[in-house]
Amino acid sequence: MPCPEYKSTHIRKIGYLVPNLYVATRPNYPEALFQEIINRVPLPRDRALDLGAGTGLSTLPLCPWFNQVLAVEPNEGMAAKLRNLSPKIEVRQCSIEEFSERPESIDLITLGNVLYWVDRSVVEKKVLNWLRQEGIFAAYRYGVPRPPETIRGILETELTERWHSFRHPRLLDEDYSRRFIAEQSELKAIQVLTVPHVIFWDTQQLIGYFCSTSYCSAYVKTLANPEQYVTDLESKISDTIGYSSFPVDFSLELIIAQKK
Repeated sequence: MPCPEYKSTHIRKIGYLVPNLYVATRPNYPEALFQEIINRVPLPRDRALDLGAGTGLSTLPLCPWFNQVLAVEPNEGMAAKLRNLSPKIEVRQCSIEEFSERPESIDLITLGNVLYWVDRSVVEKKVLNWLRQEGIFAAYRYGVPRPPETIRGILETELTERWHSFRHPRLLDEDYSRRFIAEQSELKAIQVLTVPHVIFWDTQQLIGYFCSTSYCSAYVKTLANPEQYVTDLESKISDTIGYSSFPVDFSLELIIAQKK
């Protein structure tokens, strides 16, 4: 859950806090997500590979199931956090495209909210090379979170009228992940699942999350007075829904496939 230090006036200094705000506002993945994945990984479960590991939201939950979990993360600060999570985690501080591993040595490869940002022509070949026969490839993501109906219109207006032009085209392509996996001839038993995930946030946590996204943060940086914009948006939402926490739907799309 988001850290208290990023509430209120700290969020308004968005131009200086985006990297740390990103870390503070990423919601944890639900246990049900990993249970769906692990149930499909054949024994023995020796090595897992988490690509684009960030601060370990996927990496750490894999540790109970595997002897070793490789975490690939190019950001120095995030890689440092990963190194302190578990002795089972081996961190490789590099991009996914730069990472190399011996062929057919991985039982599970995971990508959480990462597939959109990789060089497809490079990564698809590497992934299939690293994964052992019958190994599992799992890609999952959540889209734009859905808050209660009472404030959904406020955020939809911001998204369509202000943030939309800063959204990467791949973020607008709802079928990108599915096509990426479906087009790999060496993968079989492809399944697309929805994993429910509802968390309770207050207004400042929700706005902090949006301010950490690529599109909202890019928009805010164009403003002469970004702090005022965030303050006004917080007030607009709080005046509508109040100051208590409320449910936010972060349900995930999970795509699982097995190497032939």
